[in-house]
This record gives sequence, structure tokens and C-alpha cells, in this order.
Amino acid sequence: MFVVREKLTGQGFSPCTINIILSSWRKGTQSQYNSSLQKWLLFCREHHTSIFSPSVSEALDFLTSLYHKGLSYSAINTARSALSSVLLLGTDTPFGQLPIVTRFMKGIFELRPAFPRHKEIWDLNLVFDYFRKQKPPSLLSLKELSLKVTFLLSLLSGQRCQTISYLRVDNMTKLQDKYVFPIVYKLKQSRINHHLKPLEFLKYPPDEKICIVSHLDEYIKRTAILRGNEKQLLLSFTKPYSPISKDSISRWIKSSLLEAGIDTTKFNAHSTRSASSSYLASQSISVIDIMNSVGWSNEQVFQRYYNKPIENNFNYGHAILNSINLSS
Repeated sequence: MFVVREKLTGQGFSPCTINIILSSWRKGTQSQYNSSLQKWLLFCREHHTSIFSPSVSEALDFLTSLYHKGLSYSAINTARSALSSVLLLGTDTPFGQLPIVTRFMKGIFELRPAFPRHKEIWDLNLVFDYFRKQKPPSLLSLKELSLKVTFLLSLLSGQRCQTISYLRVDNMTKLQDKYVFPIVYKLKQSRINHHLKPLEFLKYPPDEKICIVSHLDEYIKRTAILRGNEKQLLLSFTKPYSPISKDSISRWIKSSLLEAGIDTTKFNAHSTRSASSSYLASQSISVIDIMNSVGWSNEQVFQRYYNKPIENNFNYGHAILNSINLSS
């Protein structure tokens, strides 16, 4: 974020103040901006353009150069946001919100549209049918139990792998029919006055094989002698039984999806978030309840990126051919 720091220094802010301002950008955003701003610095050197006070046309020429290099709409949009954080254009309107810039980005979308990775989401019944064929929790191996607990935690909470990695045994509450896990860490969706409420996992008496409480009971009992002083809930199932990262959680979830027959070339671990919320929406559950539970503050985010129709294997042409065969 050297360019941003230089801009703020030029505006007269002290180093300590600048450090605090720079902290407002999270590491993921800083990483994305760094790439775009490095390209901007190179463009300015090659075209003898001011880094901080170019004309709007020069800044748009930079975005145009990215388009001609084959960058996607998403990548160019990130560059637009990065420029908004550093350019001084003598107006109260940030560069990225100028009418001509929003019109330019609309043109980029028309020429190189961005489509979602998948328009449909897998059916929860496929996974639950797979789990119902497994042994009861007490008869599962530690590996099987670990993968299943991790998957159920993710699916039944609608949370990211990051959130699941923050579940701890030292601050959980075990009641007769549920487990409660408060989240005391900053999450991707954490904002001022907006924090995720404690995750509650309720007992499901009708079927022990898909009951998260039964599986947590067994998992906590089984790992008690293995964890030592480790307080993170999820541990590796091989020695030295250390806490697992969010990347390992992602791999475990993807492994369960694959075993259940889900196409993991299309769907990754994060798809459990969309699958569970889309299923609830299809059952006419209140969108407000879904948003409050999962942590979204904007319904547009849910509707645009997560609420998808359940995958349907119906094939129009195949149905025609089958009906012809039946009638003949």
C-alpha cells in the first residue's frame, strides 16, 4: 500500500495516523489493491502521468489498457476501486463513482460480462442420503467422524470455513439439547456494530446419523485425550492432532461432497453456504431470519450471490426421447 501511504503523507497526515487509516483495508483487500496499484505505477512511468492527480481520461486509459491485456471485468473493477483510494481529482466524488467511470464499467461488462461460477446449487438430500448410509457416530473412525462433524458444522450454520475454524471448546456451552459457540474473532463479514451472533446447533432426535449434537458429543469425547491444551474444536485426525486451518477444513468439506456424489469440479467447500441458504429460501423461510443467522446485512448479497435454484437433472430432449420410446 506504498502508493496510498504516499498520498496520505502528501496530505499532511502523521505516520501513526496513516498506519491506523491503512488498517481499515483488510489484508485480502490490500493484496488485491497492491497488484492493481503496481500496474498503475508502471503505467504512469511509461506515459509520464501523475500518480495522484491524473486527468480522468488518463485514469480511464489505464483501465482500458487492462481490458486490452485480457483482464476480466472483476479484475478491472478491483483496479477501479484501487484508483479511488489514491487519486486526487479535486472533487468530492471518488474516481470510481464518477458518472463517466460507472458508464465505462458498464461498457466493460457488456463487452466482457462476468458470470457466476454456477447458476444452480446441489441438492442437500444427496448429502443427507449419503450420511444416512454411514454408521452411527460411535462406530465411525476418527477420520470419518472428523470429516462428518466438519461438514455438518458448515452446512447447518451456513458459515465460511474461516468461522468454523474459530469454534473452540473452552468457550462453548453444552446444554441438554444443543451446543452454543460464541464467535469472539473478527470475521470477513464483521463490521462496526455488526457481529455474528453465537452459533447454536440443536439436537435432531429423529435421526442420529444426521444429528450434529450426537456427532459433537462423540467427537469431543474422542478427542479429549488427544487435544492436550489445544482449545480449537477441530483437530487433525493424525498425530500430532494439531488444530487445523481453514484450508484443511475446506479440503475436508470438499472430500465429503465428492463422496456424496457432488461434482467438485463445479462446487467447492464454500458452496455449503449457498446450498443451505438456498434450500431454506425454497422452503419459504424468512429471508431476514436467514440473513441474521448467516451474517449478511444486505439482502442483495444473498439474492445475487447465494440464492440459487436447486440443481435439477431433468433434460428436455432426453424426456422427449424417453416418452417416444414408451409410447411405441
